[in-house]
Amino acid sequence: MTDDNSSFLYLPPDLQEIWSNIPPEGELNAKWLEPIKDWIGRNANQGDLLLIQGEYVLFAR
Repeated sequence: MTDDNSSFLYLPPDLQEIWSNIPPEGELNAKWLEPIKDWIGRNANQGDLLLIQGEYVLFAR
């Protein structure tokens, strides 16, 4: 069952470029994620679900 109000928001191209170029090896530099986290904070609402695909496992609250 789907909600008629459901939709997907995709990262804008500049943020997608950042996400796509985070190296899968080595330490994760948290500064790389700041613009993405800021965008999510501006676009997500309480109760929204995030679907994130990538190499890293990152848990955030």
